[in-house]
Amino acid sequence: MNCWRSYVPIILDKLKQEPLSDAVALRTLRLLKAFVNDAMSGTVLRIVEAGGVEMVSRFVFSKSKTVS
Repeated sequence: MNCWRSYVPIILDKLKQEPLSDAVALRTLRLLKAFVNDAMSGTVLRIVEAGGVEMVSRFVFSKSKTVS
C-alpha cells in the first residue's frame, strides 16, 4: 500500500484548515513528520511538491505558537 496516496493528502488538507487548534496542529505536524521519516523513497519529494513546506512553515515561524 502506498500511504502517500491515502494519508499524506489528508494530513496536508488538515493543515490548510482554519481555525486549527494547537492540539490538532501538533498532532497533524507529528503525523507529517512520521511520513517524512518513513524511509520510503520519494515521500519527501512528494510532500514538498504538494506544498508541505509552505504549510508547515506558517506553524514553525508563527510568533503566537510554540513548537515543541
